[in-house]
Amino acid sequence: MSLFSRRSLFLVAGVTIASLTIASSYFPHHSSSANVVPPQISARIEPLEITISAIGQLKPAAKATVSQMLSGRIDKVFKREGDKVHAGEIVARVDPVLQQLDIRALEHKLKSYQAMIQRREAELARIRVKRDAANELAKTEGISKIDFEQIKADFAIAYAHLNQARALKEEVAAELAQEKIKLELTNITSPIDGTVLTVSAHAGQMVDPGLGNNNLMSVADISRLRIEALVTEADVIRLSPGMPARATMIADPKIQRMVEISEIQPVPVEVNDATLYVVELSLDNADGSLMIEMSARVDFILEYEPEALVVPREAVGHINGKSIVAQANGDDHIFIPVETGKESRLKVSILSGLSEGQKILAPFPRQE
Repeated sequence: MSLFSRRSLFLVAGVTIASLTIASSYFPHHSSSANVVPPQISARIEPLEITISAIGQLKPAAKATVSQMLSGRIDKVFKREGDKVHAGEIVARVDPVLQQLDIRALEHKLKSYQAMIQRREAELARIRVKRDAANELAKTEGISKIDFEQIKADFAIAYAHLNQARALKEEVAAELAQEKIKLELTNITSPIDGTVLTVSAHAGQMVDPGLGNNNLMSVADISRLRIEALVTEADVIRLSPGMPARATMIADPKIQRMVEISEIQPVPVEVNDATLYVVELSLDNADGSLMIEMSARVDFILEYEPEALVVPREAVGHINGKSIVAQANGDDHIFIPVETGKESRLKVSILSGLSEGQKILAPFPRQE
């Protein structure tokens, strides 16, 4: 074969290959694996949410420690873990015997001072009559100066004795009031409505606030919970109080609750060398179905579109920077260019190139 013939042959072969390459961009694309075609799905109009996700834990909205401010011995514990309590309800009691004895002694002393006051008031009244008579006699010099001065002195002494008795009575009355307060403190009450979480008190236990052993039980209101979600610094700047979110329980994904952000704590926490921010969300738990310390996935809803033409993200491919989807064509498929819009974690909206109900392949066929 001549050199010219060989060159002509190579030229013809090159043109043929180029023609096949160009044709493949416009005609149906043959799968490299015969008869292996991905499943088909339909483009659908449905709500589209743009979210960011975080993991959080359920905490009680209100929690309190039941403490005893009076030293003494625990007499009775009326509540156990899991019991419901109301604010002001008695949950335990310190033995009240000492306070009761002190109150009886002070009440007896108070009666004694009251009787003393009555006697001294009578004495003062008697001396007042005598003093008034002496004043009249002194006008006509019918009484000696010495006797007159003695009567005045007796009146002053009686008046002072009466005031002293009254002061003693007030002092005992104040002590009695204090002891009655102490008696009330022997009844240990819950500061809030809620459920008893822990009980450390037991009958016979000695408590002393000075020794720090006076925390007896903890109570939490679990009818109102909050979710503490840890959010990255890149995501937290997109959140704000009042923003809606959806909480999905990790233990049972069928349990979902709509919630909203109540607070974003300004001070970050460090977790495994990562800077995270605590975002709190309020959650109603009136039915008591959720437990504290449960874990939840929180999807913060940044944007919401009630009606969007959507397909799964895995159904959209990209060639030369353009978005495309694949449509079945017999045992093969063809590519359809589309314009995409907002994207969620699982879906992408289609602005043009597809219509509702149009079937495409998902996932997008892998190119060999």
